[in-house]
Amino acid sequence: MLDFSLWGWLFWIPVLAAEAKLRRAKKLGQERVVARIQARHDEARSKPSAGVA
Repeated sequence: MLDFSLWGWLFWIPVLAAEAKLRRAKKLGQERVVARIQARHDEARSKPSAGVA
């Protein structure tokens, strides 16, 4: 039978907190990249093409 101590369980609290923070940072980074690409796309669509008559 396995016996877990309280210290073993308390070890996971900062680990899970750090993992959640990293997941949020990754999501924020992805959102920023998508927003930057979308802004660049919108800017390109609003500019008239230089070589087209």
